[in-house]
Order: sequence, then structure tokens, then C-alpha cells
Amino acid sequence: MNAARRAPAAIGDDVLVELVVEDGAPPVALLKELVRRSAGFVELRQFTPDRIIRLATSRIAALHRVTGEAY
Repeated sequence: MNAARRAPAAIGDDVLVELVVEDGAPPVALLKELVRRSAGFVELRQFTPDRIIRLATSRIAALHRVTGEAY
């Protein structure tokens, strides 16, 4: 696997965000564009409807950069 595919997510990248869930609850994930990131929160853009979503980092289990495209 090349190094670019393993690079961390950057502003403007599409990301898959896995949310923290309670034990026994089904997994929850969001596919959005990374807009802003800080120690306390992450901002994501959804496109329909166009809006910015802010999540506390404590609600995020994992954040993965999307490296492929769907056609």
C-alpha cells in the first residue's frame, strides 16, 4: 500500500466517521467532508441539505480518510 493512501485525513477530504455507541447498540457511521478539526471538536459538511455538523471528539470512535471513489 502506498504512503499516500495511509496519510491522515486533511481538511477537504471525504471521511468516514465512526461514532461512539452504547454497548449492544448497532454501529453508526457518517460519510462527510472534513471541514475543520480541533482538539475538542470536528466539523463535517453534508451536502443534502448543505450544512455543517460539529461533533465533540468524545463522540468519535474513529475517523478514516476515504481513498476511493464510487461510480
